[in-house]
Amino acid sequence: MKVIPKDASYYLADYLHHEEFKCKCTHERCFVTIINPKCIMAFSTLRSILGRPIVLTSGFRCPPWNQFVGGVERSTHQSGSAMDFLYPSNYDKEEFIKDCRATFDVVLPYENYIHCNVRG
Repeated sequence: MKVIPKDASYYLADYLHHEEFKCKCTHERCFVTIINPKCIMAFSTLRSILGRPIVLTSGFRCPPWNQFVGGVERSTHQSGSAMDFLYPSNYDKEEFIKDCRATFDVVLPYENYIHCNVRG
């Protein structure tokens, strides 16, 4: 795991800025981002497969924010090992799910978004 300051401003990978991955809360005790490098690598592979932008709606979440958004108690978002994406427009939904499964360890498709995470 890698820990960086929440106010850091740089790219975690090609096409993925820290701003997109960090916790979205404004909680005073939320001042770092935990990153699992395997998650970032999986994102990069997925982005290469697609050849188009992916909208990341949730990456790292601090425990209070995870609870606020209704995340499960031991959410992999809290270890920087998960990402939620919107389904890309003009791209087959089933094909996107297949591509996610080729790069992430766990893929949970929902109606409006898809949750992807890595293990370890």
